[in-house]
Amino acid sequence: MLVPGIASLLALADQRLPSGGHVHSGGIEQAITEGLVTEVAGLERFLERRLRTTGLVTAGLAAAATVLSASPQAPAHLAQLDAEADARTPSPAQRIASRAQGRGLLRTAKAAWAAPSTTLSWTDLGARPHHPVVLGCACAAGGVSAQGAALAAAYLSVSAPSTAAQRLLALDPVSVAAVTVRLGPAIEQIAAAALLSWGSPDSGQPESHPGTNRTKTAEAGHNIPAHTPPGPPIGATPPQQLDLTKADPAAVSTGPDQGAADVLDLALLPDDSDPLLDLLAERHAAREERLFAS
Repeated sequence: MLVPGIASLLALADQRLPSGGHVHSGGIEQAITEGLVTEVAGLERFLERRLRTTGLVTAGLAAAATVLSASPQAPAHLAQLDAEADARTPSPAQRIASRAQGRGLLRTAKAAWAAPSTTLSWTDLGARPHHPVVLGCACAAGGVSAQGAALAAAYLSVSAPSTAAQRLLALDPVSVAAVTVRLGPAIEQIAAAALLSWGSPDSGQPESHPGTNRTKTAEAGHNIPAHTPPGPPIGATPPQQLDLTKADPAAVSTGPDQGAADVLDLALLPDDSDPLLDLLAERHAAREERLFAS
């Protein structure tokens, strides 16, 4: 029997979804201009670095949005989460890009679902919410769990720039697709790490994982994994696997998580920004000629 919400999850992770994502390169256009990415191997290193930073942050935000959308105080909670997204996005150019994509996804979500939940309407999110916030709410509307929302956000953090790189460098589409497939285990690990950061009771994770770096948060009563450092330099040889957590994400999509909002501390969400990606975003925004909006 298929897990509920799987079809919605696949649709939300599809690059062809009319949310405006196709006009954003995730920093890869500027990286190519700077000579940091010139071929498939360089692209893979760039994507891994972006996954470990931007992907982890957006996965945490999307998962939190899925949980908070069902809370009795959903509008206030989502407004706070949107502010947390701002705080975790140092680059003004990246904040603008995230809100532009959020607005596009919001239009699609409004057409597909009446509301994220009985306690939250689409208008409660405002006109230009951050993309991962809308993504999480759309997942809730489609019956996708926090696990699924985190997985979709992590996947989108690499799929958008990989598609853009293929167009900009005229790369072999088969080779680019193979890169995304190879990053699959890392994408799943990032999604799991995003959930574990705030100790989701419905994350399907064990309480402890030997060999991982963890800190104890007494207020929440959960084991919180220390945030992973930014990825290696783009020119460096990437590790074979991101050893972020030994946990294997269980139940990718089991419906919105109930009761988890009571233990969700937004301060514990990942905040791993990457100065290089921020700099690339600002340089790209200052350009007069460019093919992508970001």
